Amino acid sequence: MSNRLKSIATLIVLVFFISIGDVVSEEADSTKVFRGYFMIGGTAFDIEPLNSRLKTKGYTEFSDDFFSIGGGFFSKASGRVLVGVEGHLLVGEEKSSVIGSKSYSSSAIGGYGFLNTGYLMVENDFLDLYPVLGIGIGGIGFKIGQSSFDDILDDPQGAANLNTFSFLLNLALGADYKIKLPEDGTNESFLVIGLRGGYALSLFDSGWFMDEFSLSDDPEGGISGPYVRITIGGGPIAKK
Repeated sequence: MSNRLKSIATLIVLVFFISIGDVVSEEADSTKVFRGYFMIGGTAFDIEPLNSRLKTKGYTEFSDDFFSIGGGFFSKASGRVLVGVEGHLLVGEEKSSVIGSKSYSSSAIGGYGFLNTGYLMVENDFLDLYPVLGIGIGGIGFKIGQSSFDDILDDPQGAANLNTFSFLLNLALGADYKIKLPEDGTNESFLVIGLRGGYALSLFDSGWFMDEFSLSDDPEGGISGPYVRITIGGGPIAKK
């Protein structure tokens, strides 16, 4: 796991829990907020059990760092309470292996989505700061197949597609820097650049399976891990 990514995400999660204890209830304001995001960043998963199995069979191990790209939105439900959704594509490395006289390629790709709720601890003309709690589901697939044209012609074999799914809990902290745009009547709009970081915690794993068949003696594994993402977006703030 990338030490830098792990350290940053761990710090953000700690700030999340510390901040929750400092929240002071305030009266609901008189504005309605809708905000959409594009998100890009990285996440790290604990895939050591899988890598251990791959290594014993001669395959190249995967990095536990995945590239993340996705998006989402939230709206202000009541007072400072936020509700929203988000989804992400998770792309791992492609690896090559030579076992005996044959060449193999392997790749990893996954994704997850969350239903989120949050609370605006800080809200002013320049900055929003909010913890996020969400639930969702996600999965990762690993594909292994022959990569040599001649090997396939000599001994055609189908690729192995190994998959696992997890039910997830999303714990995060978001910070949005707002750039005010020209007003449109009674409404205001903002361009938003921010940072979102936290931890996707696996509550239940499906185990590994290929196609519709469950695999016995499979390695432990889920898609738990820390993440850090840059967010770019915006939206209207309608005054009641």
